[in-house]
Amino acid sequence: PPVRTVLPLGLPWIGAHFRLDALSGFFLVVLGLGGAAASLYGIGYMRHAAAPGRVLPFYGPFLGAMALVLLADDAFTFLVSWESMSLLSWALVVSDHRDAEARRASYVYLLMAGLGTMALLFAFGLLAGAEGGYGFEAIAAAERGPEVTAAILFLMLLGAGSKAGVVPLHVWLPLAHPAAPSHVSALMSGVMTKVALYAFIRVVFDLLGPVAWWASPVVIILGAATAVMGILFAIVDGDAKRILAYSTIENVGVILVALGLALAFRANGMTALAALALTAALFHVLNHMLFKSLLFMAAGAVLSATGRRALDALGGLIHRMPVTAVLTLVGVTAIAALPPL
Repeated sequence: PPVRTVLPLGLPWIGAHFRLDALSGFFLVVLGLGGAAASLYGIGYMRHAAAPGRVLPFYGPFLGAMALVLLADDAFTFLVSWESMSLLSWALVVSDHRDAEARRASYVYLLMAGLGTMALLFAFGLLAGAEGGYGFEAIAAAERGPEVTAAILFLMLLGAGSKAGVVPLHVWLPLAHPAAPSHVSALMSGVMTKVALYAFIRVVFDLLGPVAWWASPVVIILGAATAVMGILFAIVDGDAKRILAYSTIENVGVILVALGLALAFRANGMTALAALALTAALFHVLNHMLFKSLLFMAAGAVLSATGRRALDALGGLIHRMPVTAVLTLVGVTAIAALPPL
């Protein structure tokens, strides 16, 4: 059974509600593994940074804000935690503010984060209804018509999709990842995009109630388009970190396709197949966090050693960096879905 607690924070008349259940517990494992790996890597990586003090004040709170999003059990706590996560990650992207690329990336990211939060605000407003039941338990028990359900689904695709990197809301992702420090890129790509997918799963599969069958093809087609566009952009790019960012977009699309299939199966009463599709989506959430974090860290090691991100300007590094080469091989084997990975 879920573990619940209420703290005397947040809105005066409801406080801040938190809940730990199977879904939030799984995503907390993803956050814990990804956060621990990035933090250990960051100890050595930031020794080579010009101004590590610009990253440290925001790094720990960023991890904490993501954890609070996963634990939130009312709309107010969720939205405050979500916006804190967005602003803290923006501060990490703009940590190298003297670089024009970082400034442009942070500006685009801030615009997209604002758009996403506004969409989530409207979505939770519709979920709460005229009665203003902001607690997730009250939201899940409320009844709503098919038009309101469709509007909430659209707003969740807009709000959570913009943070996850769903096409065409992905524009910030290939800009922010190369600009951020590599361990922050690993966290944003491997973990923060999964927190966004958690938000979608929590609302659409838990709080929203039955979703009409026609909604699932929309999610599937959007996921497929995201996967195809992400990998096409990756193929034609030459920047190591930007290629990994586009690859993240592709993998988010694959996960969204599985979630769309789960919606389709559930709408047609095929509970076993719906469970299988949702399990596939969650398994790839963990899988992608592991290999994408590894590859971003490998790219950061190469960047620290050579000062370059352009793949065409790099070669023969297996002789100078054998450990990084072997770890990169493990990562690309996993991302290519080659046995046993």
